[in-house]
Amino acid sequence: MPLQSWGPSFNFSIWFVELTGIDNWDIVKPCIEWFYSYREREAVRLCLKLIRQLNYQEAFDALQSRSNVLLEDPLLSKLYDLLVKRGNYEETELFMEQCATSGLFNTFIGEQEYRPVWRPIQPCETDVQPGMRGGHQMCMDPYTETIYLFGGWDGNQDLSDLWTYHVPTHKWTLIMRDTEVEVISCILFSHV
Repeated sequence: MPLQSWGPSFNFSIWFVELTGIDNWDIVKPCIEWFYSYREREAVRLCLKLIRQLNYQEAFDALQSRSNVLLEDPLLSKLYDLLVKRGNYEETELFMEQCATSGLFNTFIGEQEYRPVWRPIQPCETDVQPGMRGGHQMCMDPYTETIYLFGGWDGNQDLSDLWTYHVPTHKWTLIMRDTEVEVISCILFSHV
């Protein structure tokens, strides 16, 4: 057996190549026609992409109308028109919100790994802010960007105070110092 099939020390080589498949023209012809059609569509699509990148709009429109080849999904074409051609950021944002509410991003978002980003909240320097605690309840109103903090344990006693933190202004506000007393007195007062 030779070490090489070419070169100065080549002496002989024995090759056996066998191809198997279907050679019936009635079966092969549709596949070849599909391949030629696909090759032509891809060539036109790549030309459309280049012509659009070079901003030859008339040539792009002419080639697209004559070939009936779409460069991309019509939604992407609309996004390109809104963002790149018109520079209309407000309309682009509305369009993206419509796409999101219609579920177009669900598959993509579902495949993304969740990575929370934590940033410390730096309150402004005021005298009024809640003390350290654990076992409290918190919720956030995303529309007003307000965090509500209720109760907890400060290491010595149960707390029943209610606070709000306004994220944009970094300001804490005490709503009720002791909800147990104030709520009970409110209930008693309204039933008198």
